Amino acid sequence: MGLLAGNTRNFLVRCLVTVLVLVPLAGADTAYYRHVFFDNSLTRDAYFYSSGKVSKPSALGLINGKLPVDSKTLLTPPNALRLDWKSAEGGGWDARIDVLRFRNRDLRFVGSNLYFWCYSPETIPASDLPILRIEDTNSEFSGPLALQSVSGDIPAAKWIQLKIPLDKFFAASLHTLEPHRLQSLILSQGTADGASHILLIDEIKNRRHRHSNRSIPFGCRTLRRCGCGFRCGLDSGFPAVATAKPESHCL
Repeated sequence: MGLLAGNTRNFLVRCLVTVLVLVPLAGADTAYYRHVFFDNSLTRDAYFYSSGKVSKPSALGLINGKLPVDSKTLLTPPNALRLDWKSAEGGGWDARIDVLRFRNRDLRFVGSNLYFWCYSPETIPASDLPILRIEDTNSEFSGPLALQSVSGDIPAAKWIQLKIPLDKFFAASLHTLEPHRLQSLILSQGTADGASHILLIDEIKNRRHRHSNRSIPFGCRTLRRCGCGFRCGLDSGFPAVATAKPESHCL
C-alpha cells in the first residue's frame, strides 16, 4: 500500500508540474494570436489563406489562384507575402488575405490600429498604391480606404511599417462592422497608372497605439534568440532599429 500511495503521489506531482508549465505557454500563445493576423506562410509557394481575381488588361500575380510568397526578401523568416500587380484602365483586380483559422481560435483582436510592414524593390508613388477594405467574421465589410491616405511614397529597398487606425474603416454593409473580429483584408485596384508594381507584405498585426509609421533600411543583419533556443526574428538580412521590434513566434 505504501508503494502504491507513493506512486500515486509521484504521478499527481508530475501532472501538477505539467499543468504549471503548459498553462502559461497556452496563455502566451493565445495572447500572441490576439494581435497577429499574419506572420508567415506554412506553404512554400503561395499563401493558403488567400485568393485573388483579375480582369484584363490589369494583371495580378497568382499561383493557383492564391498570392505567392517570397522567401528571399522578407522581414521575418521564413517568408513574406508578394503582391505583384498592374492597374490598367478598363480592368481591375482584388487580392484577399484571410486570417489563419484553427480549432478554438477566438478571432477577437486587441488593439486600435492595424499595422503591417511592406517593401518594394522600386519606389511606388503613394498615388499608385492599392485601396484596402476589411471584412469581419460575420462577413460585414468596410468601404474602400486609399492606402495613400495613410502612407507616403513607398521608398525603394526599405521596409516600411504602415499604421492604419481602425476607425478609418467605415461600414459599407447593412450591419455593424466589427474591426476587432477581423477576418479578411482585401487589396484592390486603385489608380490605373498602367505600371507594374511589386509590394512585399509581412507582419500584419493589430495593436494599441505605440508609434507612427517606421522604416528599416536594407542590407544589415541582426538576430535574436527566442525562449525555445532557436534564432528567430530578423534572421534575413534586415536590421531592427531601436524602436522596431517585429514579433516572432516559436511553437
